[in-house]
Amino acid sequence: MDEKDDSSNITGMNEDLDTTPPNPASEAIPAPTAAQPQLGKWEMPKPVFRQTSGQLPENFEKRYGRSDDPAATPAPEMESAPELPPVVEEQPELAEVLIPEPEIAIEAQPPDDKKAGAAGVVFTLFGFVVILTFLAVFLAVIYFLFLKPQGSGSLF
Repeated sequence: MDEKDDSSNITGMNEDLDTTPPNPASEAIPAPTAAQPQLGKWEMPKPVFRQTSGQLPENFEKRYGRSDDPAATPAPEMESAPELPPVVEEQPELAEVLIPEPEIAIEAQPPDDKKAGAAGVVFTLFGFVVILTFLAVFLAVIYFLFLKPQGSGSLF
């Protein structure tokens, strides 16, 4: 493509907005040869069916080699080391694996009854007071922001 035909070389044009094809159409992009359909009516172009022989090009194997031949790619040779027999550990008996040993049940003892001291009662009451205070403040904010009727604007 010539530099004259390349519309992306024009400075000052936004590439995102440039949707026009290069003028004149080059050989790489052939102009449409089919008859123009009527204005406003779109017609699907006729399909083009292509058929090949299914054979590779003649120089393909010279360039890329055969990919289905395992001898074409030699495996890297490792230094010859004496082969050791695989280590097999002794396996447990099947009966030992499938039948679990019975568990010895330990009798559960009830927990010791300890009565809560005065500190437990004080902290419980303090918790209730804090919760009630938070609830009162929350409801007061809701009332003053949304429910309070608007006054006449005077302080008295």
